[in-house]
Amino acid sequence: LGRITPESRDRLAAAPRRRLAAERAIRPFLEAAFPVPAAILRPADATVICRCEEVTAGQVRAWARLAGAGANQIKAFGRVGMGPCQGRFCGLTLGELVAEAQGCPPGQVAPLRIRPPLKPVTLGELAALDGATEGPGAGAAR
Repeated sequence: LGRITPESRDRLAAAPRRRLAAERAIRPFLEAAFPVPAAILRPADATVICRCEEVTAGQVRAWARLAGAGANQIKAFGRVGMGPCQGRFCGLTLGELVAEAQGCPPGQVAPLRIRPPLKPVTLGELAALDGATEGPGAGAAR
């Protein structure tokens, strides 16, 4: 965007990156000490994995076998990950099921693409906005 130079960006980001690295240092230990149970990552076919859209593991497995469909194609087929949680609850299981069907490591499955809204907003929250905006059309009559 040309707002700051790469050098300024790197200088401003250095402290937050160090803090983030320090906070992430414990993650390998936690993942080893408290692994996610296989029953959660690869549930039985009748198990609903996407509560928002009521999609079962069996449906996901069937879609994953269709021409090697990935997580985003399955999202388009069956709306898994398109509910109010936007895949926050089912995304990990979806990736595991796709990897299982395709015979590849879960890390090779592309994650769900993030689509707006990133987080659900209630009508009350929208109504409470003061109407101040930035950019073209700011302050224009409604």
